[in-house]
Amino acid sequence: MKSYRTLLTLCLFVSLISILAIGGCNNNDGSQGGTQALTENDFFEAPSLNAKADRGIAVTFLEHPDTENPERDTGGVGIDTIPYKYTRALGNTFCWEDEDQGAEHFMTLVDSEGVEVLMVEANGKCVTEAIEDGDYEMRIHHDGRTEDSIGVFIQVTEDTDAVGSKSIETNQGVLKTAKSIFSRTLRNIGIIQEAGAQTVVEKIKTLLETHKCPGCDLHRAKLRSANLSGANLRDANLSGADLRDADLLGANLNGAHLSDADLSGAGLVDADLSGANLFLADLRRALFIRANLSGANLGSANLSGANLSDANLRGAHLIGANLSGANLGGAFWCDGVCRCADLSIGTCVGCPPRDTCTGS
Repeated sequence: MKSYRTLLTLCLFVSLISILAIGGCNNNDGSQGGTQALTENDFFEAPSLNAKADRGIAVTFLEHPDTENPERDTGGVGIDTIPYKYTRALGNTFCWEDEDQGAEHFMTLVDSEGVEVLMVEANGKCVTEAIEDGDYEMRIHHDGRTEDSIGVFIQVTEDTDAVGSKSIETNQGVLKTAKSIFSRTLRNIGIIQEAGAQTVVEKIKTLLETHKCPGCDLHRAKLRSANLSGANLRDANLSGADLRDADLLGANLNGAHLSDADLSGAGLVDADLSGANLFLADLRRALFIRANLSGANLGSANLSGANLSDANLRGAHLIGANLSGANLGGAFWCDGVCRCADLSIGTCVGCPPRDTCTGS
């Protein structure tokens, strides 16, 4: 299964530019060199930055309109915006070809006053427009009905079949789906980690369908209220993941990376978290009844109100952990010998202080 069936390649063909095959093109100073690319992160970090209408490559990752607002986004949920500068008048014909014939994504180009200059629909008619010099904004809209997210690759290249006019240079442009080119280009320009992040959606689908994803990279995965009972997530990377209120009854999270994850309200009854990294994790009100947390790193984790009754905390690292209101009744303490008294709320009654829980 493809990671993104609607992975798009956006090709803008403009005049007087000689772009070589993917992996080499003109630098912004006009010299020949490696591919120059601007990503959505670049535009976010530098609001004054503009893509050039006659050179370079831009890459964005367009999220589904129903997702939470992502960090470092340029145009709001479901819309990515790219500022463009036309240094001279150009006549452009834009087309969008998508392998998903049912796709309804569309792109608009608006001028500095917010007036729409043109609109192109996926698999729709080509649109030709004379574009004067000035500042513009390309707005790429997700249709909300296909894949959760799409990758958009915008390439500027020469059109050798351009038809000139008396007053303005005229060129043709095509928006195509070309996953292999997209992936190869990202690898060449050193941002393959962005493309790799796209596989998270497919991995989440696999996990929800099979309850198996050992060793998977699910960094910052959105799994709130997910039914993951009995799931095999051994050694998985779930750092920064949203697992609020998730059902992880009996799940195998042995050696999993859960640092900075949100597990508040999650059900981890009888789960195996031995050797897991839960550093800085939000574990408020989580249910760890009979859970195996031996050797786990719970340093600076928020365990307020959590239920750890009869849990195994042998060798666990608890330095800096917030245990206020946590139920530790019957839990095996980190020293590996003592067992907390039944009425142990916020502290392990009858056992050494948690300062001894070094994780060693």
